[in-house]
Amino acid sequence: MMKPLPFPKDKDNDDNLTGFYSSKNSSVLNLRIQESNKELDGIIRLNKHNSNGEFIFEGFNGTKWVQFNAEKGDKGNEGENKLNKFEFTNNKNDTLEYANQGFVFKDIETDGDNKKVLFRNLVSDPILYNDGQLQINTLNISTTENSIVLNANPQPFNWDLSTISIEEMRTPIVKMENNKTRIVSKCYGEYKIVNVKPNVKIERGQFVSLEVYEDRLVVVPFNIKSDNPNKFLEPYNIFGIALEEIEPGAHLEKIKICIKGITMVKYCDDNTQIDSNLMSLKQINKIGTIGLLSKNGFVFNCPIKPASDINYINVGYFIEYNNNNNNNNKEKEKEKEKESSKDFFLFKFL
Repeated sequence: MMKPLPFPKDKDNDDNLTGFYSSKNSSVLNLRIQESNKELDGIIRLNKHNSNGEFIFEGFNGTKWVQFNAEKGDKGNEGENKLNKFEFTNNKNDTLEYANQGFVFKDIETDGDNKKVLFRNLVSDPILYNDGQLQINTLNISTTENSIVLNANPQPFNWDLSTISIEEMRTPIVKMENNKTRIVSKCYGEYKIVNVKPNVKIERGQFVSLEVYEDRLVVVPFNIKSDNPNKFLEPYNIFGIALEEIEPGAHLEKIKICIKGITMVKYCDDNTQIDSNLMSLKQINKIGTIGLLSKNGFVFNCPIKPASDINYINVGYFIEYNNNNNNNNKEKEKEKEKESSKDFFLFKFL
């Protein structure tokens, strides 16, 4: 038996011989073929002079050299149409009735043996607001290479107060956060979340103003020092009503502020915080009683119409009352006393 040839160490040591090659101390034989012009049945060769410039393995079949490389053959018969095997169906929910259903498949078109499945597109249906004066798309639809992305667009929100009682509107939300009780007034309208200026205390139901602190908008309690304030000579700003209480701290704290709508305000019965030309009796006889702003950001009502030269600040009106002139018995008198001791009132902020 012929001894196997050793694998050449590099190209310079390669004699390009046909035969079996083996590594040192290995019993695995590796057959190698080279160029050959001997046309003997069953001979195989590596043709290095192909017209394409590529090395091609060939075998002689007794008549001609046949390439071992794969070549594109003749077109075969057309395969079976899988649409004849699968049925595409829009599933309908039989147990639950959905008012808003969408079906993916539209139809299957047939043209002889050829068929194609038709799909429905995803589109955003615009909705009309304000009696048709405003049109807003409900969804923003976009496509990436692998996904269809649906983003809900913000929509105007209208509070439905038809089923909410006054007591429900007045009752705050009580939460536990970091082992502390957090009381938050409800807001039927718009609110913003802002930072509170460090080392400042804000009470629930107190009006706040905006300031700039370290290039950020922050809120502080509304405060004016003079009687009969003139907003042209002594400008002030009214941002909204604090929905929660914040104790003084060295760091920025977030707070919810009602900037428009209905919420609770804290009543001011401290006449030292009210213009000397005005007065506070803490008697609200009717819904719609005008609410004026005290020097320290709380609300009061004045039973006397201010003189024309008094610059008072009107911030809205009360939508509940605490005084009933028709109380004639002791039980109603007790209820009246209880109502007049309220610190917080439901209020419509303009």
